[in-house]
Amino acid sequence: MTVEQLEGLRRGLLGLTGLSCVSYALLAVLQNRPDPFYWWVPMSFGILAAVLITAGIFAAGRNVALQATDELYRATNMRAASQAYWVSLALFVLFSVLAGREVLAWPTSVAALGTLMGAAYLLLFVYHDWRASQ
Repeated sequence: MTVEQLEGLRRGLLGLTGLSCVSYALLAVLQNRPDPFYWWVPMSFGILAAVLITAGIFAAGRNVALQATDELYRATNMRAASQAYWVSLALFVLFSVLAGREVLAWPTSVAALGTLMGAAYLLLFVYHDWRASQ
């Protein structure tokens, strides 16, 4: 496995995990219920992504894994985390206003907020990592 393949695997799996979180939150908001589908589905995507990325690292070997987690990876990770922080703060305000005005039920707001906070980091990381690979 090459560095590009390992990075592609990481991007693809983290992207799928992020999309599962967004779909959970979107369906929760549209249905105004905190459990639009089984709660463990986004978690299962995350666990599966972790297992497959780890397997990819072992298959690629130490040198490829070190190259895939170089300074650019660390900078991309930090950039995504810092931007996800600000997105999360905006989401707190949005969902507290929606719940306070009784547009959404509080349990629905908490469920959507929790999954969107995770999705914010995942999808921002995928976006920045994809742009860095171009």
